[in-house]
Order: sequence, then C-alpha cells, then structure tokens
Amino acid sequence: MTEARPINVVDTIDRLPIGRFQVLALTLCGLVAILDGFDTQAIAFVAPVMAREWSMDVAAFGPIFGAGLLGLMVGALVMGPIADRIGRRWAVLLSTAIFGVFALLTAATHDFAGLFAYRFLTGIGLGGAMPNIIALASEYSPRRNRATLVTLMFCGFPLGAVLGGLVSANLLSAFGWPSVFVLGGVLPLLLLPVLYVAAAGIDPVPGQPAHGERHGSGPAGTDRSAYELCQHRSFRHRGARASRLAGESPLHRI
Repeated sequence: MTEARPINVVDTIDRLPIGRFQVLALTLCGLVAILDGFDTQAIAFVAPVMAREWSMDVAAFGPIFGAGLLGLMVGALVMGPIADRIGRRWAVLLSTAIFGVFALLTAATHDFAGLFAYRFLTGIGLGGAMPNIIALASEYSPRRNRATLVTLMFCGFPLGAVLGGLVSANLLSAFGWPSVFVLGGVLPLLLLPVLYVAAAGIDPVPGQPAHGERHGSGPAGTDRSAYELCQHRSFRHRGARASRLAGESPLHRI
C-alpha cells in the first residue's frame, strides 16, 4: 500500500488554475465585504433624520459614530484569535451573524443608550468579518493572482458604502430611518445559509483528521483554511488530474 506523503498546500494552490470552489469563496467574501461597507456607513446615512425626529443636534451623534468604530477595533482583535481556533470560514459566519442581528435590532431602538449599545455590538461583527475575509481571499488565491484577487474582493467594502447611500436615500423618504437598518440586518442574515453551506462543504481527506479534530494550523504551519481548501472534492480532483498529467503520484501533492 502506497504511503501518503505530507500535503504541500501552498504549492498545490499555486500550481493549479483557479477553480469553481475558489471562485465561490472569493465571491462570498466580496458579498460580505459589500454588506460590511453598507452597515458600517448606515449610521451616517440616517443620523440627520434621526436627529430631527429625536429633537437632537446631529453633533450629539458623535459618540454613536465612536461606538461603531470602537466595536470595529474590538471585533478585529477578538475574532482573530477565535478564527485561529475554529477556522476563518466559521469566524466569517459568526461575524456576519453578529452584525446582521444587531443591525436589525438597531431598527427597533428608541433611545440614545440603546443606539449606542447596538452600534457597538454591530461594530464587533463588522470588525471581525473584514480581516478574516481578507485572510481567506489571500489564502485561497494562487500567488500569481493574489494581489489582484484580494484587491478586487476588498473593493466590495467601498462599493457597499456607495450602494448604501443610493438605496438609503429612497428608503428614508419612503419608510423612514429604521428601514435602512432593517435592510442592513436582513441581507446578512439571508446570506448566512449560503455561507454555512460553503463553510460546511469540505470533505476531509481519508486518513486526515476531521475539521473538529484539528486545532490551529494545517501541516507544516499552513493556515487551516488553505489546508481545507485542498480537501474540497473538486480541488482534490483537479490536483490529482494535474499530478497524473505531470507523471507524479497524486499522493505526493494532494
């Protein structure tokens, strides 16, 4: 029986063309970035209307803006170590759920304290998602296209902010300020099932431990998300085919 050799993850990703699973992963990261950009800027779109309805000066919303930014920082700091333990894909899923739920709850707030708390909690999810989708895009991309693909994915953030401004103008006039947060909460929650299916769509390599049995990084210090990409059925199939064409044993590379 042929003994399987260690998986050379980086080399495997670099030597194969970009496949459907990578395209799906990068597209989903881009969608999360768009929603992240929308929800990050949502408070800026509605603050003048809220200030008028609450009989407040717009300048009084400074702490609200600060709460969101503070949440972004906390989320980025907290979700990094969490992603190292559970995997970046699951960290993105968790972060998206957090900012979707609390953006939706923001629509129901009626006082300054509640708005402050919900924007801070929303910011934790927003801050946790962004560094992890950047890391995923980088890890799932071959070295020759990495800079371009990560840049394209990150363009989703400003695109979400721009689209949010255009959509919010119509929502505010038709339905009031809560509708902006409802949209900003519903869209991430609708995306969650798709993210879950993609995150769970890894078929472990026979003889290798399952996802829940590994902690930290993959073989030779490789990040687990890149390692698990090589475990996906379509990726292993393409790798085995490329190895046969090159006259190598598939076990040497995949």
